[in-house]
Amino acid sequence: MVKTFLSYARTDAAKARSIASALEKAGHSIWWDHRIKSGSQFSKEIEVALNAADAVIVLWSESSIDSAWVRDEAAAGRDSGRLIPVQIDKSAPPLGFRQYQGIDLSCWNGRGKAREFQALLGAIETMKGGEETAEVAVGTSLPTSIQSKPPHPARLSILLGLVAIALVAVAVVLFRDRQLEETQTVAVTAAEASAKPLARDLMVKLGILQSARSGTMRLINVDQDDRKDVDFLFEIGGDPTADNLAISLVLTTGGDPNVLWAADLTEDRGGLADLKQRAAFTAARVLGCALEARSQSEPPLKQDTLKLYLNACAILGDQRSNDLDQIIATLKQVVELAPNFQPAWARLLVAQTSRIQGASAQVRKNSAAELRRNVVLARKIDPSVPEAYLAELELIPAPLFAEQVRLADMAFEAAPTNPHVLSGRSLMMLVVGRADAAVEDAQRAKNVDPLSPAVRFAYVEALAVAGRIDAARSEIEEAEKLWPGASKIVSTRYFFERMFGDPKEALRLIRSGAVKGSREQEALLDARLQPTKSNIDRAISLAMANRTDTADWLQSAVQTLGEFDRKEQLFAILLDRHDPREIPYFVDVLFRPAQADLRADPRFMLVASRFGLLRYWRESGHWPDFCRQPDLPYDCQKEAANLR
Repeated sequence: MVKTFLSYARTDAAKARSIASALEKAGHSIWWDHRIKSGSQFSKEIEVALNAADAVIVLWSESSIDSAWVRDEAAAGRDSGRLIPVQIDKSAPPLGFRQYQGIDLSCWNGRGKAREFQALLGAIETMKGGEETAEVAVGTSLPTSIQSKPPHPARLSILLGLVAIALVAVAVVLFRDRQLEETQTVAVTAAEASAKPLARDLMVKLGILQSARSGTMRLINVDQDDRKDVDFLFEIGGDPTADNLAISLVLTTGGDPNVLWAADLTEDRGGLADLKQRAAFTAARVLGCALEARSQSEPPLKQDTLKLYLNACAILGDQRSNDLDQIIATLKQVVELAPNFQPAWARLLVAQTSRIQGASAQVRKNSAAELRRNVVLARKIDPSVPEAYLAELELIPAPLFAEQVRLADMAFEAAPTNPHVLSGRSLMMLVVGRADAAVEDAQRAKNVDPLSPAVRFAYVEALAVAGRIDAARSEIEEAEKLWPGASKIVSTRYFFERMFGDPKEALRLIRSGAVKGSREQEALLDARLQPTKSNIDRAISLAMANRTDTADWLQSAVQTLGEFDRKEQLFAILLDRHDPREIPYFVDVLFRPAQADLRADPRFMLVASRFGLLRYWRESGHWPDFCRQPDLPYDCQKEAANLR
């Protein structure tokens, strides 16, 4: 008997019932949500059942492809290798699930054991243990081996550089989506007795990553196991009680004393919490690159080439580093020495794309030609490398949102479980007003990369913009438990409280010295806390001072004017002429809760048209979330039609 979870849209309940009944008669245990008891915690019981299942059957239909619940449940099945896709009408599955051949039950009448239903039974039987994703061709006999099509490997920069902390994530390197052929054994040991607390902390953090990316590595305690049986060994040194904070990290292979990578990390800007976070984050990225090089390089990388590659990964993983020129130079050496090593090409595209984001026109012009050449070269190694889509996205003249979203979707389809593909597309969704879709992608990104502060920040932002304030606050509290006292988590808390939450808490963080706030930010917080005329006038005056046509100024002005219902001033600014190169970097602010009154005015459609958003909504058919609000005083599509 296989424990099976059945995911379906509410309108497909009759079809789900007939499939569930037939599977139960075949001897399988079926869970579907009609069995939830009255008064149960709905989402919690679903989560428990989903986690306990050996197989996750998803019924794709015209209704279910638009269901956030079904997509989430399908993603959980896909990401854990338990997904069995079933089509119950002729609708194509959503992006991210089309590479899996489904079982077609659209013509099955619920009676008898037709060939298609036999295929479903066979797929379920192969899921005992839940190790593989079903890919079944209709018309085959009972499959003896059902294997998933491996997703293309991917690394993706955070799209468009929308927020300052996301610039850190542009340079982050993660484990590849493609699973290793065999699990690699990884150990952590202390270089000296004083470093044992640091070793324990690093072990815990890598353990969190191991849980999120099951099947790629196994952590062991080298005090109990022979080092010769270890594939990779991290040796960590340092004294957390010393006045001069420093941590040393050394990566070797198990039975080989040769050093693959080493670094001495110091922290002069923050405290021990920041240093431990930095050490764990960098170690995770370097380890990911080492695992990847072992599994994906054919022939194996030479030792010197591997060391160069790991050094580049370390710089990419160092949250304080922004030396893109050094990263690019190192990765160029790697691809010259190993021209068929796809991961190095992918990271080179990430670094070069990051370099042209927000750069001057001359730098963009000089860098764009080389980036285009490298996109072509990378695609010779992997035609669907997701980093190439993101590079092309950055090269598109602003504000062609339809083309940019299309490229983000193509990256997602190539690498649907990659956290930076997901975080990047989430931010793209915020730009075009689709916060609910942004939340889905950002949550999945956090689930597969729980150690990344930037990925978690993107999730908090998406939740807050979608109006899920309590959920965003809970997410920050979870991050604070994971990284207590770390400055990047404090910055996330400050951003949230300043933009969406409690102005009193945001002011406390400034005045305690935990964060550095500008005069404009303090004035805005004072006015939110005590909205007197003088406070509001001062906040607006500072926000409007030194007017420029840059994204930073536009975001500040729009946020402040929106907070205090200065709608006419807002329209005057937004309908003025702007540098189109700045448009993608500030329009997300239009969809925050503070701009609700602005969006309630039919003239907002004219603003959307001016910035290129309306063209995307019309062409894609994906209208922004606010257009579905029942109290909106106009119809978005009708108002848009009047602007033709």
